[in-house]
Amino acid sequence: MNIPKNQSDFLYIQEHPIKLDQDGKKIFEGITLHGTTYTDKKEAAEKFRDTYIMAIRQGGGHRDFVPVGEYRGFEVGVMFDSFSQTYKATLSREGTYYLDLGTDNFLRMDNVLDKLEGVCTDRIDRLAEHKRELKEVKEQIGKPFAKETEYQTKKARLAVLNAALDVDGKKNEQGGISQDDTPPMQNGNLKR
Repeated sequence: MNIPKNQSDFLYIQEHPIKLDQDGKKIFEGITLHGTTYTDKKEAAEKFRDTYIMAIRQGGGHRDFVPVGEYRGFEVGVMFDSFSQTYKATLSREGTYYLDLGTDNFLRMDNVLDKLEGVCTDRIDRLAEHKRELKEVKEQIGKPFAKETEYQTKKARLAVLNAALDVDGKKNEQGGISQDDTPPMQNGNLKR
């Protein structure tokens, strides 16, 4: 999932919230299956189950999700997972969201869409944090090294110490020992 898709779907859900009755319970607004809209929840549940079973029996949905309708502005796709022996569904708009089918599929679909707010909010928060950190790093790039004077002092002291250790002047231009300064060998052993 990437942030723009989640954000677009999340904004869509915010613009099209679930309606509640006087008691605060969700009002079922229906599902569209192959062009026919069902607004009675019990009938819609039966038709949805029949539709996804029929779609899979007709040869689809064994490897890919087969589109069967629309729920709350999201395309519904179904498949049968022979490995886990379960029916699965997707809700797709900009992004795609997966769920297992079983009892009360509309509640399952609502739960997936309700979780979208948390996922989106979390990703937006992480993106904002990364942008803030990037801005701080860019600001640090322009600043001088905080211990630059200490570094330069120690670098100069190291140069003095290296010069003091090189009292015979036997270092070559690269700072190493020249080839003619290596100890002579006698029968493969160093002379001592």
